[in-house]
Amino acid sequence: MFQRLLKFLVETDSILLIKYDGEREKNKYTVKLIYNDLRLGSLGKDSDEPQEVIKDIFDNQVEISVNDALSIYWKIADIIKQSLDLKYGSKSIITITIKKENNCLSYNFHVQSKNITKHGSAVNLDDLVLGIINNQS
Repeated sequence: MFQRLLKFLVETDSILLIKYDGEREKNKYTVKLIYNDLRLGSLGKDSDEPQEVIKDIFDNQVEISVNDALSIYWKIADIIKQSLDLKYGSKSIITITIKKENNCLSYNFHVQSKNITKHGSAVNLDDLVLGIINNQS
């Protein structure tokens, strides 16, 4: 199921951006589907329920079960968030994007807290998690 979402991102040349902002009091997540074709614009919003925003975005775009397709993503995002919270506190800002780059998918991250700013990319979600967690200094 997750593969259908990834295929959709490649075919539409779009970017999925999910950001967690621990500094916000509410609407801590920003979820956006950004089309590279500026005429198409973007879909998404700030929310405390990112799964619902993704469901709203993709229900009419991709025939997937969003809960199944992104369950692995949420598990990974939770691991990253917990790891950063333990080391830097709950005020971290974590941005993850999935996009087509050189005819392949690229997973990019940016992490910012009071004490660090890190960014990087990976070719799959497993490497993304390892990159974020291992890049902590």
